Amino acid sequence: MRLVQILKKYLDVKQNSGSVKRQYIAFVAVGAVSFVIGILLLKLFYKEMGLGLITSNTISFIIVSAVNFVLSIKFVFIRGKNSAAKEITLFYITAIFTLLLDNFLLDIFVRTLEIYYVMAKILTVSSVSIASFLLRKFIVFKK
Repeated sequence: MRLVQILKKYLDVKQNSGSVKRQYIAFVAVGAVSFVIGILLLKLFYKEMGLGLITSNTISFIIVSAVNFVLSIKFVFIRGKNSAAKEITLFYITAIFTLLLDNFLLDIFVRTLEIYYVMAKILTVSSVSIASFLLRKFIVFKK
């Protein structure tokens, strides 16, 4: 768990409360960890298990969202005014929006533009990350 120690050292949650820039950097770091897990799961479900691309992406997205929620609370966002149950609910509501956008873009990149699915996933994550950050900051973990 060396990665967790590094994240704790450099992404102190108390420091994040006053700086959107620092919060976004922490969000990107947590997103990078989540992205690696997501790509590995996508490859597992799509290539190894033979599930469809959108099905594989959806399953990996759901798993990664749970990991991302825990890491976001630990390293990125200070708990807002909402209860934990409401934060989880809002987190997954915003995640559904993000998932729909992610699947839509992934489908266009792979089927229409014929981009390799891993590269397409990189593009989709890049495209939705800012929207995801803003939704979480101003809706889920709102002060």
